[in-house]
Amino acid sequence: MIKISGSMFLGKDKNKDSKYIDTTGELPNVQLKFGVWYLKHKILIQNIGIGVLVAFCVLTIGFSLWKWGDYLIYGYWEDEQTLLLGQVAQFQNYDELKSAYKAQDLNVSNVRAFSSAEDMYDFIAQVANPNERWIANVEYHFTYSGEETKKYTSAVLPGSKRPVAVFGHDSNKFPSNVQFVIDKISWKSISAHDISDVSGYVDARNRFSIDNFVFNTPSDSGILVPSITFDLYNDSAYSYWAPEFYVELLNGNQTVGYIFLRIDRFNSAEVKEIDLRYFGGNITVTNIRVIPVVNFFDNEVYMSPGL
Repeated sequence: MIKISGSMFLGKDKNKDSKYIDTTGELPNVQLKFGVWYLKHKILIQNIGIGVLVAFCVLTIGFSLWKWGDYLIYGYWEDEQTLLLGQVAQFQNYDELKSAYKAQDLNVSNVRAFSSAEDMYDFIAQVANPNERWIANVEYHFTYSGEETKKYTSAVLPGSKRPVAVFGHDSNKFPSNVQFVIDKISWKSISAHDISDVSGYVDARNRFSIDNFVFNTPSDSGILVPSITFDLYNDSAYSYWAPEFYVELLNGNQTVGYIFLRIDRFNSAEVKEIDLRYFGGNITVTNIRVIPVVNFFDNEVYMSPGL
């Protein structure tokens, strides 16, 4: 009897790939299986890849377009407003800056009148300039008892305090209710490029000192009015054409009068012997203070070397 195996009628073996044996060692069975699988599913893999790429592009580009549209419609204007508000917060108000850098007002105090001769009076006010880099050219006058003096002009230097005066004003009675009136102030700024150290600049020029002060009463000197003598030194390196001074007369700590003094050609390191008369009546003077009223920032006040 002949036996016929059923396997003869089963067709080709579908797992014959698993029976493949690599005799060369160059193509392992696993790689062969992967290659066969890839070839069978290549189109599907490509379609999936294209689908993923299309979905990624749609999502990212769509999201970008949506965000750009939102920014152009709303965000741009919000950012512009935020930037403007930031600039306003960062930079100070221009008007406030101007007020911070403009010259501050002068301070006036101790307005008084002194007798300087028969029916003649001197008016004095202490004026302080608090500004470090502003010269105040002040036009002023005094008023008293419904009357007023002539107008004068004087320069008050930066950071200084000094008397501002009107000397020898005629009046038939002692002035009362004296007021100092500023008619106009012309401010001049000192550039830091020209003078970096303002106080040092002034200190180098404002070097005047006194010695050998003597006060003589009429009985001491045999003359009709008190006299004041002293030596005035120019200790600076600068010579002046005609410097002016206020000589403050002191009795202890009390000011009892002022005398105006002008010196012609005051050279550097020179000593001037000063002899003054006081016609305001009998007073006692224990000391004096010599106050320069020179505008050291005016080149016209200086003599050229060798003159």
